[in-house]
Amino acid sequence: MDVAALRRTLAGKLVLIGSRTKVDQDLVLTPGHSGFGVDYHAEVVNTLISRQFLQRWPSWLQLGILLLLNATIGYATFRSRPNAIPLAAGWLGWAALCWFSLALGKIMPIVSGFIGMLATWAVIAVWRIRQGQQLMKIMGGYVAPEVLQEMLAAPERWTRSLTQRREVTVLFSDINDFSTSSEQQSPETVASWLDQHYREMARIIFLNHGTVLRFVGDQFMVLFGAPQPCPHPEAAAVNTALAMHRRLAELAALGEPGFFKVKIGIHSGPMLLAVIGDDLKREYTAVGDDCNVAARIQGLCKQAGETTLVSQAIYERVVNSGVCAFEDLGEWPLKGREQKVRLYAPRTPDPG
Repeated sequence: MDVAALRRTLAGKLVLIGSRTKVDQDLVLTPGHSGFGVDYHAEVVNTLISRQFLQRWPSWLQLGILLLLNATIGYATFRSRPNAIPLAAGWLGWAALCWFSLALGKIMPIVSGFIGMLATWAVIAVWRIRQGQQLMKIMGGYVAPEVLQEMLAAPERWTRSLTQRREVTVLFSDINDFSTSSEQQSPETVASWLDQHYREMARIIFLNHGTVLRFVGDQFMVLFGAPQPCPHPEAAAVNTALAMHRRLAELAALGEPGFFKVKIGIHSGPMLLAVIGDDLKREYTAVGDDCNVAARIQGLCKQAGETTLVSQAIYERVVNSGVCAFEDLGEWPLKGREQKVRLYAPRTPDPG
């Protein structure tokens, strides 16, 4: 070895001598990788000489980026069911940003960023779940539970105009002699009787997958087959009417005062289903001539001396289902219509 030549080559240089074999086990573990001790010391010396130290990004920039990621996670959580996808996407974005920062000689707080995003996601998810529970409580008296679950799964569909034309079945129910009975009772008593009546009837409607569109005084309107389709909406509506009469008879037999007699009209046809209104007031409703026909049929119950009347469209789709028998009442004029409609009255089998 030419020592003189080696001295000239290394003149003015800092030389580190060490082992680079794994047998000597001179290894150093770092966050990025593991390496030999001599290489690690060489990198430290090079950093000191070049003065290219790792630096933190300005605090305002770190905070701004973290807030932006948290806002993105929050928005994604609100737009969908609370799940880990927005959180995972935020973490991947933060990890990529941290890796890119190291390439630029900068440091981002990895742990604090992960914890911040997790806390944001958790708070928003819990708040959204609680909001859904409150909505379930408020709306539970209007729509069947499975329909409400559908609304919660895709709330954006129900916060804008939702218009579709569909064949649906409508049931109108009206309390007999409501005005006469109400005149003889205090408002508190009438409210108590209505509360009992609506609770009992709504339970039966929901069991048959009906949706209560609205209560108007002593009358309510029910849809079958919307907003969630059901296999046999006509049969479900007739079953509902029969079950309502049976339940009201049971309550009347208890001897307690209340509203226990109703008139029901059922009809089926194509209707326009829509969410109308704005942020101040929205309403899911059915619009169309067939909806008016159902209301007019219900209005003929007293004149026909029947508790339930159904149209020919309902009769033709239910008569062979075994739900019940029907009596043909012939053709009847409807208010506001030139053509008469054929009506049928459901008849339950004689137990004797």
